[in-house]
Amino acid sequence: MELTEFQQLWMKQDEKLRETIMTNRILLKELLTGRTEKKANFIRNKALFDIILPIPMLAIIIVTIEPRNDVSFITGLIIFMFCFMLTYYYAIRHFINAARIDFSKAPVELKKDIKLMELYKLKTKKISLILAPFFVSGIFLFAGMHVFSKTMIPFYLLVVVVAGISFVVSRNYGFKARIEKLNKDILELENLETE
Repeated sequence: MELTEFQQLWMKQDEKLRETIMTNRILLKELLTGRTEKKANFIRNKALFDIILPIPMLAIIIVTIEPRNDVSFITGLIIFMFCFMLTYYYAIRHFINAARIDFSKAPVELKKDIKLMELYKLKTKKISLILAPFFVSGIFLFAGMHVFSKTMIPFYLLVVVVAGISFVVSRNYGFKARIEKLNKDILELENLETE
């Protein structure tokens, strides 16, 4: 074989390699986009569910509770409504952010946006866990339960212990690890964007 034949074979192989690389990139983009769209749709549906679910629950609570003119009812109602409105506000913000996801972006940017949304949702869940004992005590107060009686002390201790353990376990094993993983994923996606 002569040098020209080697050059022609080399050029043919080089062209085949370029076509294969281009096909692989197209397939990878379709794969990433498909998975990302499914994940984004799941996040949107979950955010919508988080907005719709509290409304009937609040309606049931409002219908079943009898208003009274005492301090415990008013205090409990204020605590409950504060916790409810704060968590509902974060749910609405999460839904608005989920609705703004733009599928026309590059797959890497789209995946980065979804990771940021998951990070926001984790922070919101952390706030909800912190507010849970206050939420429950507000319900007890405006429901007319004898909150400050000696018979309720074991129950309060149980609520505080369970909430504390739940918070510590989820912070150390759940939230912290997931936030670190999401931050690592976001950093990797930013590195892919710059390449």
